[in-house]
Amino acid sequence: MKRALLLSLLAALAYAGSIPSGYVLDDYFAIETNPVVRGEVPLHEAFTRDFWGRPAAETIGTYRPLAVLSLALDTQLTGGRPWVSHLLNVLLHALCVAVVYLTWRHLVGEPVALVGAALFSVLAAPAEAVQALVGRADLLSTLAGVAMLHAHRRRNIAGAIGALGAFAVAVGSKESAIAFPVLLLSADWLLPPEGGSRRPRWWLAGGYAVVVALVGTGRLVAIGSWNPVIEPVLNPLAGAPLLGRFFGAARIIGERYLLGIVDPTRRLFLCSAPACGPDSPASLWAWSGLAALIGLGAVALASVRRAPPLAFSLVWFLAFFGLVSNLLVLSPSVYAERLLYAPLVGLSMAATWGARGLGKWLGRPTLGWALVGVVGLGNLVALQFRHDDWRDPESLYRTGLTYAPDSSMVRGLVAQVHMEKGELEEALVHARLAASLSPQSARAHETLAIILDRSGRTEEARRSYLRLLELERSERALRNYALFLSRHGQALEGAALLRQLPQPSPLVKETITYLEEMGRTAPIGPP
Repeated sequence: MKRALLLSLLAALAYAGSIPSGYVLDDYFAIETNPVVRGEVPLHEAFTRDFWGRPAAETIGTYRPLAVLSLALDTQLTGGRPWVSHLLNVLLHALCVAVVYLTWRHLVGEPVALVGAALFSVLAAPAEAVQALVGRADLLSTLAGVAMLHAHRRRNIAGAIGALGAFAVAVGSKESAIAFPVLLLSADWLLPPEGGSRRPRWWLAGGYAVVVALVGTGRLVAIGSWNPVIEPVLNPLAGAPLLGRFFGAARIIGERYLLGIVDPTRRLFLCSAPACGPDSPASLWAWSGLAALIGLGAVALASVRRAPPLAFSLVWFLAFFGLVSNLLVLSPSVYAERLLYAPLVGLSMAATWGARGLGKWLGRPTLGWALVGVVGLGNLVALQFRHDDWRDPESLYRTGLTYAPDSSMVRGLVAQVHMEKGELEEALVHARLAASLSPQSARAHETLAIILDRSGRTEEARRSYLRLLELERSERALRNYALFLSRHGQALEGAALLRQLPQPSPLVKETITYLEEMGRTAPIGPP
C-alpha cells in the first residue's frame, strides 16, 4: 500500500501545475454552457441529455451521464471555481495510477507493475485527459475499468458484483468502455487466476451484456440514437470514401499518435480539416502507422505462450486504441490526446516488460530499468511545459498555431480569442483562413460571419450567414442569424425565421418574444 501511495503522490505532483488553470477549449461546452452542470436544470437530467447538456433535438450523440454528473457536482458545490475541478482531475489521475499498480501487479509481477504504473503516471501523450476538464470522462472510465478488472479476477460473488458495478460506472462515463468485458475475458484466458480455469464465465459475460443494454437504452431514450453525430470539421474522415478514410486514419496514427507517444515535446492537442483528412495508399505516414499496429499485434500473438503478461498488456492497448483510432469505426473526434489515456495503461506495462527483457538479454538488468527511468523523466519534464499551454484559451490556441497551423479548427479558435480582445482585423485574418481551409465547416462560417458583422462588413456577414444556413440549419445557427437581422432593422423577419422551428427551445422562445417586441419599438441590441 505504501508503494501505491507513493505512486499517487508522484502522479499528483506531476500534474499539480494544471490546477490553477481555467476553462479551456471544450470545457466551454461541457461546463460553461451546459445547463446540467450550471444547475439550470435538475441533476437527474444528466441522464436525459448528452455530454454537452443538449437535448435530443440538438445532440451530437455523446452520452456520458456519470461524467456530466461528476462535473455538475464539483461545479455546483464549489461555486464554479475551475481550480477545484482541475484539482479533482489530478486526484482522479493519482487514484487511477494507484489502482493500476494494485491490479497489474497480480498480472505482470511486482517490479513491472510498479515501474509501469510510475511511467504511466507521467506520460505526456495523454496529458489532455487530466489538463482538460472534459477529460473527466476518460479518467472516470479508465479508473472504473481497471477497478472492474481487479474485481473480475476475484472469482467470487462479491467480485462479480463489484465488476458489474464498476463496468456500469465505466460505460456510463465514456462509450469506449464497452471494450472492457472483452479484455477481461481475454485476461481469463491468457492469465487465469491461480487455481482458476481458463474457461470464460459466460454468466458474468451475460451480466456485462445487461449493463450495456441498460446504458444503451438510456442513451436511446435520452438522445434518440445509438450512433454519434459526426461533424465533418471535427472528423473530416466522415463522408470520405472507404479507402481514403482508412489511409487517412492510418496516417493520423503514424504522424500524430505514434510521434506523440515517442516524442513528449509534441503538443498536437487538436487536429481537424484539412490537416487530418482522408489520404491515399501512397502515404508513407499511413504505412508507418499500419506497420506499428501490425508489429504490436504480431508481438502480442507471439507472446501468448512465452510471455502472457506482455501479450495481455498489448491486447489492452490495441483493443482500446482500435476503438478510438477511426480505423474500424468513426468517432466524433479525428484526433485527441486524451483518447490515449486508457490505451497507454497497457502500453506502459508492455514497454516496461520489454525494457526489463532487453536488460536481461544484454546481461545488464539495471539497464532496462534505467531506460524506462530516462523515458519517464523526459516525459515528466515535458509535462511541466504543457501546463502553461492549458492555462487559458489564448495560451492553448496560440500553441495550436505552432503545431497545427493548417487546422481550420485552430484558426477559428484563434480568431475567437482576437475577437474577444477587440482585435477584429487580426480575428478576420484567422477566420477567413479557417473558412478557406474547411469550406464545408458550418462552425468556420459562423465565426467568420460574427466577426464580419462586428467589423461593420454587413453584406459580407450576411453572405457568410446564408452560407452557414446552407450547411447547417441548427437552432443555434438560426438564432444567430435572427439576431443579426435584428441588429440591422429586421427584427420581425428574424422572429418569423425562428417561428419556423418545429420545437423551439426556451431560449429560442425568449428570443422570439424579444425580437417581436423589438420590431415594434426602437432597436436596443440583442438580449
